[in-house]
Amino acid sequence: RRLALVLNLSFGVGNEIEGGARIDRMLDSMLARHPAVVLTVSAGNDGPGLSTLGFPGSTDRAITVGATIPPAFLPAPPGGGTAEERTAYFSGRGGELAKPDLVAPGVAYSSVPRWNAGDEVKQGTSMASPQAAGLAALLLSARAQERRPVTASLIRRALMVTARAAPDAAFIDEGRGLPEVEAAYRWLGEDHSIPEVRVQVAGSGRSAAWIERRPDAATDSVARFELLRADSAPPASYALRSNVPWLRPPAAVRLDRASATVEVPLTTGTLAAPGAYTGTVSGWAADTLAGPAFRLVVTVLVPAPVAADSVVLRSGVAVPAGGVLRSFFLADTARPFEVGVVTGIGERGMAFLHEPGGMPYREGHATSTGSEASVYRVDGRDVRTGPYEVDVHPAPGRKLGATVTVYHAPFTMAAEATAASVVARLTGIARQSRAELSVEWAGVERNALVEQRGSDEHRLPFVVPAWASAAVVDVTMDPAQWGRFTDFGLTLFDSTGRQLGKDPLDYAFGRLAVDLPARQGEREVTVALFPGLADAADSSGWRANVSVRFYADDMIALEPADGSPAEVSLARGASVSRRFVLGDAPWPMPDGFSPLVVLVARAGEHVWTRETLMGAINGEQRR
Repeated sequence: RRLALVLNLSFGVGNEIEGGARIDRMLDSMLARHPAVVLTVSAGNDGPGLSTLGFPGSTDRAITVGATIPPAFLPAPPGGGTAEERTAYFSGRGGELAKPDLVAPGVAYSSVPRWNAGDEVKQGTSMASPQAAGLAALLLSARAQERRPVTASLIRRALMVTARAAPDAAFIDEGRGLPEVEAAYRWLGEDHSIPEVRVQVAGSGRSAAWIERRPDAATDSVARFELLRADSAPPASYALRSNVPWLRPPAAVRLDRASATVEVPLTTGTLAAPGAYTGTVSGWAADTLAGPAFRLVVTVLVPAPVAADSVVLRSGVAVPAGGVLRSFFLADTARPFEVGVVTGIGERGMAFLHEPGGMPYREGHATSTGSEASVYRVDGRDVRTGPYEVDVHPAPGRKLGATVTVYHAPFTMAAEATAASVVARLTGIARQSRAELSVEWAGVERNALVEQRGSDEHRLPFVVPAWASAAVVDVTMDPAQWGRFTDFGLTLFDSTGRQLGKDPLDYAFGRLAVDLPARQGEREVTVALFPGLADAADSSGWRANVSVRFYADDMIALEPADGSPAEVSLARGASVSRRFVLGDAPWPMPDGFSPLVVLVARAGEHVWTRETLMGAINGEQRR
């Protein structure tokens, strides 16, 4: 049979545990069995944050392709000329993976149907990946005409070795850069003989070292890599070269067996400022014209420590056209925060917030910037422990100066139900803080645990109360379980089967927010889950928690239980509590739902909030 030799997959799903996705292993197995087949995969569109490269773009043997913005879609630089092609802001980045491999144009004009008129410019790594597939097909075709066999590994190496890298670009941003097909063809014609060497971090399935350096951590450490070859590969020696002074590899490594371990010492004492630092150690055989045989990629993440109140991460930092200003900071659970990004007058750009692990912020991670602060307000319910990333990207073809500030609530916030009341508690973090404390009834919430096997859809019926103006559905599962799926649909239907909203999960957490039609009275809705397992034979069970929340138009403040003043003052380490009367529900409560309240602390110009489900009270569910 004459089967396809070039395949392209233009889709991506967010990675939770890089290197652990089932579809990656399936594709790698297929490519190992068919070494002549070239697979190109899009890197995904969750950039510009690090560790945002989705699966199956994380397939080790695939050519993973990020996106650039071509000069035709960029304004001319001052003084004339042609703008420089740079990596697109949305292109998925590596970090825990030594990918993408290449970048290709990811913006183009497209023919569209009449209803889509005015939206002819399309963009995404799904457009970039097929371009790389076309280049691979050209090279395969040329070799076939010359009756010279070639493997997919050589095609990938030819495109990477001869690619054109942007100045000062890190490997995890664009791989080796823009491919040059004519140069790749000439490289293939030189008949370089290099046994394939695969790289993984010792003790993990990842292809790059990702080190989070906390403020109290030791300054030096070691990155350990495993080099893997075919059993039949002959002994070989490789010279090791580092492109940064803080990576100090041995001068060379000799491979006598199918695997070997390389230890790369890191002297990270100079990496004190919060940010991300990436370095690459390349391994070179005697034939240096063949390019490096392998790369050991290391990223050191230095987040700003949790502050007592506010901390300026960047102050007036110049960001060049096409550049990304990355800042990292730690956050505490139960402690809300705000991120403010300000740029110069007349300067345009975008700001992005990524949660620990790389997931775009669940309430929308992109916003435009300007002289007025672009602000992300993160409710205490949504805060995750770990390093957050905030990025600033100038408008295409422009530059800007950016100031990035994180405002942490000067206290932690908690609320619990006791009998017919709510006890709100603040615990001081700052040396001294004052706040006006209140508790407000926001709506109702119900949680359901879904336990299922296979990819059959699962439906959960609910009754929407007449007073509800908005619905929010959260789906949460164990991140270790997420790699078994390739997709997971989430849709809210009304009683007639009409879609009220839909939004697929891209990570192990997904949120669907829907504005409900007004003046329709009490009605039934259905939350539908559409799981898609990578392996059709996967019969083991999976679990997900589904949270359904209905919100009223206006929140209703609870009355203080004992007449205590709303204003509180607290020192570092001290706790202050206030009791509020929960009373009867201000609206009819649907069956199975419990009160959803918001703890509100107004402190100066900031309003700190934490949503809290009251749950069962006195052993009974409040209805």
